[in-house]
Amino acid sequence: MGTTLFTGTPAREISYEVTQYVAGVITVPASAPPATVSQKIGTLPAGAVIGSVNTRVTTALSGGTPVFSVGTTPTGTDVVTGVSNSAGSVITVPVAALALPLAGPTDLYAVISGSPTAGSAIVIVEFYKPIL
Repeated sequence: MGTTLFTGTPAREISYEVTQYVAGVITVPASAPPATVSQKIGTLPAGAVIGSVNTRVTTALSGGTPVFSVGTTPTGTDVVTGVSNSAGSVITVPVAALALPLAGPTDLYAVISGSPTAGSAIVIVEFYKPIL
């Protein structure tokens, strides 16, 4: 089964000048949810440029004051932040302060902070590996 694809593995790339992506699912645990839920969704290779972050909230994020973001650390908001908590799909571009292309292999995490009590989402990060 492909349940561990892109977790615990080195960055993967198929070639230059093609659209590539990493994807994952984040779910707030029903039993004793923590103040911040974090899920590694993949590792991007050095030189990658993030084009967009696509999110599909499958179960609305609720309880507390949930904030949905994507970052380069398990608590990060440095890729995108303020993604909608409501069920539905959103396409977001990276924050302007994110240094692209990436200097080295970079882990990406989906993060739901603000003491959520319920919710789940699919996160897809599209990236490109330009010839530099």
